[in-house]
Amino acid sequence: MTMADLKQTYIFRITHVDNLPYIFGSGLLHAPLHPDADPDYIQIGDRQLTSKRGQTPVPVGPGGTFRDYVAFYFGPRQPMLYCIKHGFNGVIQRPMSEIIYLVSTVETVSTTGLPFVFYNGHAYDSFSSPFTDLADLGEVDTKAVKAKRWDDPADPDLKRRKQAEFLVHRQMPFSSITHILTHDAQTEQRVKHMLQGCVHQPAVQPQPNLYF
Repeated sequence: MTMADLKQTYIFRITHVDNLPYIFGSGLLHAPLHPDADPDYIQIGDRQLTSKRGQTPVPVGPGGTFRDYVAFYFGPRQPMLYCIKHGFNGVIQRPMSEIIYLVSTVETVSTTGLPFVFYNGHAYDSFSSPFTDLADLGEVDTKAVKAKRWDDPADPDLKRRKQAEFLVHRQMPFSSITHILTHDAQTEQRVKHMLQGCVHQPAVQPQPNLYF
């Protein structure tokens, strides 16, 4: 997988590698508020922001709050991953070897018939707009989501647009994951060992260039 493949509208979800066994066992990625969500899920993000998202309604599609959705980004190397790398903004600092990408495509999710909502920027930002029609994918700034940096003084809105999100309502089958990307070969082998016996076998590849 290369960044050139983004023309296929890939979407990226970061998670702790130790969350994989529950996903494999259930065959599903669950939204945080789903009754069958992993009770031992390892949270890697900003807990304060996560709490706020749980109180914020999604105004289109099936509704609910952001925590009723499985959240993906449209691009890798997100500001949140940078915070995880360095332990900024109250986020627990973790080595990049513990963080993996679960990758799918908008087109794959669409074929499942699952409801989804996407935003042309960070979903919690009031300047971002929600959409439910794939005909509106052009509203997502593909150059911004692929940008390696977001601190451009000439474009103060770049950080918001880079964090454009694709949200799948309630749950998503693990069979919709096309790739699992890792920071290094050691984590790649660990994930492949975990996958032994799973019916669905996504491609597992180390992609250190997608990390900080």
